[in-house]
Amino acid sequence: MITIHNNQLMIEKYRSVIHVTSDKIELDLKEKRLMIQGSQLQILALSKDEVLIEGKIEGLLFQNEK
Repeated sequence: MITIHNNQLMIEKYRSVIHVTSDKIELDLKEKRLMIQGSQLQILALSKDEVLIEGKIEGLLFQNEK
């Protein structure tokens, strides 16, 4: 589940964090890869099954894993 509120994005049931920069964060989900694009992106909280991201979110891109 993905929840967006103001400048925050909560993603539940992710598997791993693949890549983090201030303008792109990539996450491995169960069957897809999620790319979050924006600016001033940062991970505020990280637990075993949830990640909280903050920043100016400009786009989300889902890619099927191969």
